[in-house]
Amino acid sequence: YNDKPSYILENELPRVIFNLGQASVVKFLYFIVILSVSGIALVLLLINKFVLSKISKLNKDVNLVKDPNNSKNKLDVKGNDEFATLATNINKMLDDVDKSQESLKKTDEELRAQKANLDQKVEELEKFQKLTVGRELKMIELKKQLEEIRKDKLK
Repeated sequence: YNDKPSYILENELPRVIFNLGQASVVKFLYFIVILSVSGIALVLLLINKFVLSKISKLNKDVNLVKDPNNSKNKLDVKGNDEFATLATNINKMLDDVDKSQESLKKTDEELRAQKANLDQKVEELEKFQKLTVGRELKMIELKKQLEEIRKDKLK
């Protein structure tokens, strides 16, 4: 007995079932690939429709609001999602900014009126000061003249 095989048995029958199984696996892999690509495309379309389009619209509306020549100063709020909540919060912020601007305008007008009033009073005080200083200077001059007259009489 040497380590060589005495007989070699070979089977050369056609492997129809094995070949059908391999073909089925390849078809199944193609199906999975096509289904995956279709699923990814569907997910991308849904993301575009429900997320990216809303972000784009929100961005467009914000750009319109920041334009000072645009009379529209609010964002359109549609739906009941995070984007609608964000748009609502931005609208509230814009309302607060408008109120602050109105308050600043009112305060500015009040301060301007008070400044005008103070300017008028300062002008009146300056006139009064000129009158009183002028009167005092005249009084000092008259006192000097009076003193001179007294000195002249005493001599």
